Parts: sequence; structure tokens; C-alpha cells
Amino acid sequence: MSSTGSGAIAEPSWSLADRLALASIVACTASVEATAARYPDAPAGLGIATGILLAAWLLRARSRRTRLQFAAERDGAPASIDGRIAVRVGTGSRVLGRSVVLHWKAPQRSGRHWYTPADLPQPVLRRLRARVRRTGRGEPR
Repeated sequence: MSSTGSGAIAEPSWSLADRLALASIVACTASVEATAARYPDAPAGLGIATGILLAAWLLRARSRRTRLQFAAERDGAPASIDGRIAVRVGTGSRVLGRSVVLHWKAPQRSGRHWYTPADLPQPVLRRLRARVRRTGRGEPR
């Protein structure tokens, strides 16, 4: 978690979802490589090539994602982009147990991300859950 000078908390650089995706890529790479090694006519390095392609996809997806900043205690805005553009909670936002799937909308942009207790401090996540529930998009039906 990184804090900015304004007291806002920026979302983490590697969220739990990103770390799980990376672990899945490593497992897929090892699995494809082990399977391909059993076949004598299979091309060498097939698993490594698969892993490189999947890792490139993950890094590209992460670099294109807009990073949000969550307001400090008692601030009115729940989140902003670069501390300037306030975002609204979108229609696909849901509270899933202690985590939040946030679909956000801002002028000219929109996005979604899954926030867990491993990603944001508990007070910020609690306010985000309350904000999603207030908009009528709480627990899935």
C-alpha cells in the first residue's frame, strides 16, 4: 500500500488477483512443459513460450488498468483517478463477503477491479463496501 501526500491511499501495485494470476501462469508453464516433455516429437520450450505469452498478457493488462486512489478517513469521495477525477460506483459492483468487485465510471473512462482485505486497509475496504451497499448493489441475489 502506498500513501500519497494528500492522505489518500493508492491501490497496491500487485493486487491479490494479479498475484494469483501470476501463480497460475507459473503453474501452467510447468504443466505444459512437463506434458510436452513426454512426447519426443513435441517442440522444445513449448511450456516456456506459453508462459512468456501469458505473462506478457498479464503485464499488458496491468499496465492498461487505471489506478485509483481511495480517500483518507472522513473524506467524501470514495475514490479518484490521480487524485483529481472522482469516480462513481457502476452497475456491476458487488460485495462478495469481505471483498468488493468495483465497477467504476468516470468521464471518458470506466473499469473494474476486485479488492480483497489483502489489497486495501480494512477501514478503506469497509467504507468501499458501505458505499457499494448504499448504491443498492450490495450482496448478489
